[in-house]
Amino acid sequence: MPENELSRDAREFLALAYERLGDTARARLEYENYLKRYPEGEDSVRVAPAPGQSATGPRSEPLRSPAQMASGGRSIVFGSLSQFYYHGASTIDTQQQGVTANTLDRTTLSLTDQSALISNLDLSARFLDETHDNRIVSAIRHAELHQRAA
Repeated sequence: MPENELSRDAREFLALAYERLGDTARARLEYENYLKRYPEGEDSVRVAPAPGQSATGPRSEPLRSPAQMASGGRSIVFGSLSQFYYHGASTIDTQQQGVTANTLDRTTLSLTDQSALISNLDLSARFLDETHDNRIVSAIRHAELHQRAA
């Protein structure tokens, strides 16, 4: 995924998960990648091994408490818009009854008998704080259809 505000925590938790599962090779790799990406900060001090300790030894400091992570809350808004256009055209080729040699008597009618624009809009918003996780979801569908009788 592209780098975002949650990437730092996600990388630390991934390394910690590998460590707790006993997969020391993957945990060491994730901790090393974490320190390459985020060499400075409170988290980097906690993730870095103490002198004489392996990169996957037990963490000397606890992870941040939920209150530290959620202070102030956050909101996320995302959505999508899609449109589809449908076009249907008919051609009618007529010829006068009994006249077959004269091509000038032929009549060709061409018309659009269907034309539709279909639009879809989906929006989602999420508001999180220490005590609440609220979500709003909206889906709007609109079709504009024009039909002509032949």
